[in-house]
Amino acid sequence: MTVGEAWDNTSVVRGYAESGLDFCFEFDLATAILNAVNSGAPDYIQSQLEIVADAYPYHQ
Repeated sequence: MTVGEAWDNTSVVRGYAESGLDFCFEFDLATAILNAVNSGAPDYIQSQLEIVADAYPYHQ
């Protein structure tokens, strides 16, 4: 199992997952979670979750 820790946006990290990494850290989602907690606005999380779900191959 390989895990990528590429500190970049979702569209760039997706390329690593498509190139053979089994999993990648999702730092854009982590940032969205922090922004939601700090602002009290959960919309940040929902928006980024949708981007992530659409970006990665099935089951990644």
